[in-house]
Amino acid sequence: MPRCAGLLFWTFLVLPLGVGAQVVSPSALNETGGTVSNGALTLLSSGGQAVAGDVAAGGVRIQAGFIYQLPSQSTATPVLAPTALLSYPAPGALEVESTLGGVVNVRAMIAGGASAWTLAVASGTGATSGFTAVATGAGPASGVLAAWNTASLSGRHTLRLTAVNAAGTAVNAADIFIGNPSFQFAVGRKDSDVVVSKIKNPTGIAIRSDGLIWVASAGEDALLLLTPAGTLVTAVDGGNGHGHGHGHGHDDDEDDRPGFNSPQGLALDAANSLYVADKGNNRVVKLSADGSLVQLQIARLDHHGRPRSGSGPGEFHQPWDVAVDGNGDVYVADSGNRRIQVFNSSGAFQRQFGLGVLLSTSEVRGIALTSEGLWVSDKELQVIHLFSRAGSLLKTIRDADSVVGEISRMRGLAADRFGALYIVEPNRDRTQKFDPLGKGLLAFGSKKVGLSNADKNAKRYLTQPIDAAMAPDGSIWITDTGRDRIARYALPVAGYVAAAYSAGGGASSSPIEPASRLVDHKDGAKVERDDGAGVFVPKGALAADLEISVDSGDENQDKEQKTAKRKEMKVTAVSEEVAYGPEGTIFSAPVTLTLPYNASLIASQGLKEGDLKVYYWNPTLQDWEAMPSTVDKVAKTVSAQTNHFSAYQVGALGGIGVAALDDFVLRDGYAFPNPTRNSAAVTFRLQPGSVDSIDVRVYDVAGRKVHASSDFQFLGAFDDGNGKGAQNTYDHVWGVSGVGSGVYTYVMTARKAGQPDIHKSGKTAVIK
Repeated sequence: MPRCAGLLFWTFLVLPLGVGAQVVSPSALNETGGTVSNGALTLLSSGGQAVAGDVAAGGVRIQAGFIYQLPSQSTATPVLAPTALLSYPAPGALEVESTLGGVVNVRAMIAGGASAWTLAVASGTGATSGFTAVATGAGPASGVLAAWNTASLSGRHTLRLTAVNAAGTAVNAADIFIGNPSFQFAVGRKDSDVVVSKIKNPTGIAIRSDGLIWVASAGEDALLLLTPAGTLVTAVDGGNGHGHGHGHGHDDDEDDRPGFNSPQGLALDAANSLYVADKGNNRVVKLSADGSLVQLQIARLDHHGRPRSGSGPGEFHQPWDVAVDGNGDVYVADSGNRRIQVFNSSGAFQRQFGLGVLLSTSEVRGIALTSEGLWVSDKELQVIHLFSRAGSLLKTIRDADSVVGEISRMRGLAADRFGALYIVEPNRDRTQKFDPLGKGLLAFGSKKVGLSNADKNAKRYLTQPIDAAMAPDGSIWITDTGRDRIARYALPVAGYVAAAYSAGGGASSSPIEPASRLVDHKDGAKVERDDGAGVFVPKGALAADLEISVDSGDENQDKEQKTAKRKEMKVTAVSEEVAYGPEGTIFSAPVTLTLPYNASLIASQGLKEGDLKVYYWNPTLQDWEAMPSTVDKVAKTVSAQTNHFSAYQVGALGGIGVAALDDFVLRDGYAFPNPTRNSAAVTFRLQPGSVDSIDVRVYDVAGRKVHASSDFQFLGAFDDGNGKGAQNTYDHVWGVSGVGSGVYTYVMTARKAGQPDIHKSGKTAVIK
């Protein structure tokens, strides 16, 4: 968006001799410390130094209503009142426009013969007191006044520049916010305040002067016009799949529907006409403000009037973005041809540039216009170039210019009214802000930095963002492709509390949704579900970009074989099965899988956290294979590395529930009811697997045996609700009518040939 430059006013204070001033005699001059030089007045202090308040040589000084003329003057010289103008940060910034961070290069202009200036900051907006000096200086100045480190500050402040000379004082102040903007509102298919199901894989975004929002829904091959409240105004759908409209060499009687194919960047001109970089159709289309008419098409057309890829002037190969300046000139990121093309408002080719700077390996993705020129993102080289509008390279910003020390595989660019640049990084789930000359200020949007648990649970963070646009109110809207929504960021609201969404929302109690994202093969990425199940793919592990998914495994697939193998291996599963896809993917370098486990099962199954491992289901061998694993006892996850994808599960050797029903292992043993009252019988229960025999002996407090029996009834595989599932269960009933009240000790013994006996003892009480 073109920057709106501020107006600079110069004020002159002119006091000619004899008009509003007094001519003094040498005697009067002597009284004020002046001297006479060749009949002209030269004002000096008693020590021979210029008196405070003098302007530069050749000016005049005003004191007590007198003007003292310097020697070279025959007439009065105008006295310039001071002028102070902050250029960045600047007055009038709203919402995200006002956000700052890190070291800020404060730029300003001080003119009018100012003898002293002060840059100061105070807490709160519109502050009039409580200022602390940031920098001071003397004389006129222009450019960077101070490299101001804001690390010790946060929140709303007033930055004030004051310039003073003998003719007066000039003050210029800007309201600023030190810190990141916050997620405020979302519109889309998932985790949104307002559900709009047609937003699918949103890419480009542009905001009209009236605040209405255009979004390119690439997954629907459609353009959507929305209100800021999320109401769908109109949808321009994909039509017939190839472009039609009034353009070079096209018949006017054709269907005027645009027929988009993977639309990407969007831009608006002064009349709110919409320009679309229709990547899949290798063209740029201009639509009317409401999207109903195709007003212009720039493309190479075949004899059927269909756009085709080309490399000549006015031809495109996968155009990714478009921008329009105040003159109506159209700039196109012709990515496949690694160049920028420029057209006039009628679509006539004007020039191209970038060749030699944009290399054969470059991938041009986003462009943005400011008063400084055209910013161009090169995803492959991971740099941002600034070109003049004529095409000269002015500068390049790199990792070192970023506030986080990295610029990673960027996509869209946006600019605000004051020339600040916003760079969208899908693989880092964030947007970075730079000042108008490319100095990094902020990085925001990632759930890894500064978010409360409430915000994380409500999904108030970015997931694979693609593009951004500034709204008239100073907020920024970002296409959050990973969640099929657009998200609004603005200044934090006092007392803000994250809330679960009323529709399409991400309440923490909802079922875990699958996670997926397009992983850049040259940068890698982490794909993670909300419960922590995920995979980290390092750069270079893939041969090409790939959509990676993390989903629940199909436990019904090979269910009998999986269950049988767990029993055979005596492995207890303590997580659900997790499937990573695409199934069968092979990596050239190890990827790291992370699976969460159910901590409550550890104790109930008699397992130890340190024994947990990730198990891989080998569909060829029909077997579970243990993998070298690392347990994070704090996060309750287990990680392992692999070079392929399949189904995985966390488990450990042993455990009560893992043994086969017939395995001779003690699961449980007890007596009930305990205590027994009013001569009700006592039942002794034992769950030892398959046995040859069981007996029970009962002793009183004196150690006398009062009961013995091997008469146990086999109940089969019985689940008695003790948390151990269905188990081989044996019961013996002891009638207590012939014994007195008291506490009795019992010992149950199970025997099986070739195995050590199993003993289970306890106490039971009889109350009569």
